[in-house]
Formats: sequence, C-alpha cells, structure tokens
Amino acid sequence: MLITSYGQLRRDVQTDQGIELTHVLLDEAQYIKNAASQAARAVKVLRAEHRIAMTATPIENRLSELWSIFVLLMPGCLQSYEKFRTCFEAPIVQDGSEKAQKNRHWMTAPFILRRMKKDTGCFFFRSLRRCWIFWRKNSSRLEFQSLS
Repeated sequence: MLITSYGQLRRDVQTDQGIELTHVLLDEAQYIKNAASQAARAVKVLRAEHRIAMTATPIENRLSELWSIFVLLMPGCLQSYEKFRTCFEAPIVQDGSEKAQKNRHWMTAPFILRRMKKDTGCFFFRSLRRCWIFWRKNSSRLEFQSLS
C-alpha cells in the first residue's frame, strides 16, 4: 500500500515508477485534470491493474478535464485528445451537438457516479448498486462483477 499526496508523488516520481500496485485510488482527482501537469504525469507512472478516481468537481465543467482523468484511468478508451476534441469537445461545446453529447455519455456513463452543478448533498449514493466495473489493462472489454 502506498499512501501519498500529489505533491509527494511528483517529487518521488522516479522512485515510485517501479512499484507494481494492484489498485490506484486517486482522491481529489481534479489535481490531474490537466493531462500535461506534473501531477498527471506522475500518476501515469504508477502501474496498477485497477484505477479509481474520485472528485467532487462536476464533470460538465470542461470536457478536456474529463478526458484527462479518463486517460489516466483507462488509457486509450477515449483515444487521443485531438480525436476526443474533434469528435466530442468541439461539437458539444461549440455546436451544442446532442448526438456528440449522447455518444460521449454512452462511452463514459458506465464509469461515472456523478453529480451536476445543480445537485447538492449525497442523495445519489442511496441508489448506488454494489458493483464493480473493470477495464483491465491490455483488454478490449469491460468486466462486470456484482457485489450484491
């Protein structure tokens, strides 16, 4: 088990890169919302079969932030940023494309327990079913395991 801060992880990136972990749990994932930041680059170095990111920041703030978190959780799932920007971000933000929004939602919704800016409190946790959805490294499919 490795418990660290983003700041410490940035400083220890060379030491931590050889560690093989089963899980990486990122709290306050808004610290990696910029894919080019030192924190995001340091997290990419960690090797783990399972990754989970938690943030209280609503995902509709900026689609590039959503992409940045997903690229760390499931590399390749949303493809390169250029392709993501062309297929999703530009059509949604600039053109208001409902089709692009639905496609983006279809790709990301299974992995997100979310709140929107208008939501307050934690009411949505009551309806959460106990399950895990895994995207295994070097896999092209999702694995679902119910915990109920």
